Amino acid sequence: MQTFMAAHSGVTAFSESHFFAHLFLSPKRARLGYVCGEGQKKARAAVAAMGLTTPTPTLPGWSPLLNHWTRAFTALLDKATLGQGNAVWSEKTPKHLHHITYIRGQVAKVRFIHMLRRGEDVVASLYAVSRKHPEHWNRRSLVTCVQRWVNDVEISRNYFQDPRHFLVKYEDLLADPGRVLKRICSFLEIPYAEEMSIRAAGAADQVIAPHESWKAEAAGPLAVATKRKFETALSEKERAFVRRSVLTVDYDAVESN
Repeated sequence: MQTFMAAHSGVTAFSESHFFAHLFLSPKRARLGYVCGEGQKKARAAVAAMGLTTPTPTLPGWSPLLNHWTRAFTALLDKATLGQGNAVWSEKTPKHLHHITYIRGQVAKVRFIHMLRRGEDVVASLYAVSRKHPEHWNRRSLVTCVQRWVNDVEISRNYFQDPRHFLVKYEDLLADPGRVLKRICSFLEIPYAEEMSIRAAGAADQVIAPHESWKAEAAGPLAVATKRKFETALSEKERAFVRRSVLTVDYDAVESN
């Protein structure tokens, strides 16, 4: 979905910033309205990685207040977007799902697209990538991966009837990308662009950082994998555990928009 949005000529798409995840590194400080020192460093680095200048809040320098950091960050994205002649920008960071309430209260006209995928595939992907790329991912147990998927799906389904949220299953996108993308454009109140379906050349380069080699397949066409990662990355015992664990969520009953 990140690359589909980048292919739309009327959308300015940004790479994953992890911005709000960085701001909320310290729950206690977040409740007090302050950003911890480590969060400050990571937030600055995230902005720089997006090719943007470090935001300057209305107060001199970088204010310790969360809301000032947020306004400065979104102002940068707004400025970059308007500079390209666009009125819509997209940013995809999975962990931002956990900060929806805060983001919704701070970012004007914000809308959320929730990408859902069957549990076995998500768990296998998370588990495999954390082992293949330990330099960028914390090593995760199968239990941790299962809990992440279960919690995230439960969060998303709570927003099914919220007009500011759009839930889409990866399986539906794979089956009929044109139909799903047209509905998403309608949700965002932008015209559907044919180039989205074919993902114009270079779209992936806009949003996938050089070190994100695990996203290589996202640059190619949508296709049913000949071999599921669930079958190749996990042992028989591990697959049995995952199958039992994901049954706590009736994924087939989760509705997409």
